[in-house]
Amino acid sequence: DSDVYKWLEAASWQLAQQEDEALAADVDRIVALVAAAQQSDGYLNTWFQLLKGGERYKDLRWGHELYCAGHLIQAAVAHHRATGRSELLDVARRFADHVDSVFGPPGSGKPVDGIDGHPEIETALVELYRETGERRYLDLAGYFVDRFGHGLLGGEAYCQDRVPLREATDVEGHAVRQLYLLAAATDLATETGDGELRAAAERLWAAMTAAKTHVTGGLGAHHDEEDFGDPYELPNERAYCETCAAIASVQWSWRMALLTGEARY
Repeated sequence: DSDVYKWLEAASWQLAQQEDEALAADVDRIVALVAAAQQSDGYLNTWFQLLKGGERYKDLRWGHELYCAGHLIQAAVAHHRATGRSELLDVARRFADHVDSVFGPPGSGKPVDGIDGHPEIETALVELYRETGERRYLDLAGYFVDRFGHGLLGGEAYCQDRVPLREATDVEGHAVRQLYLLAAATDLATETGDGELRAAAERLWAAMTAAKTHVTGGLGAHHDEEDFGDPYELPNERAYCETCAAIASVQWSWRMALLTGEARY
């Protein structure tokens, strides 16, 4: 699912740059397929609908359900901005409304207090808030960001669940997951003026660039776990340094530049 949504996002932006009837027809066809696959309550993930017996949110650690939802939302926002059409945005909003009805902190009355093992929906929800003005999408993004570090995924550093982001002093764990989470925290700080989140983002960016970034700009010391190593552990032959981590670094640093106006970002 996430590959389809990534394609839709890229194609939507391409449509904004040029008139391409064939590409537009492909986008329309795929949007219609996506809309037809959505269930009546807004849920949409064909892997779980067709191959996992309809089971939902039982494998948040590895299942990527909310991660794929995030890519769908990003694609929908891109499509709406590029074309002015709302078919895919309507699908994304129904899915986001479903997620908002399911996930929430203890005492909220919602059935699941949980986070995805791979951040992505958080930045997407902020972008959906920007596109629609619906505040609860921003609040839902804030809930997800702040629930990392509370043991909901087993307390592992790998998935940023060892310590709450607001208290963290260094980047750790899976590089792409860490940077997506920090991009979301920066988006939230930008929209809400949350000084504690901004301070955490500034602190963690400084720690990463000082001691965990290769001279090439690559990120992630360990190829086997795709994660950060210790400070100054920057091997040249067996480093991870995946393109996804570099892209995530750009996404986060760009957001930090917009938030602070400081040239180092």
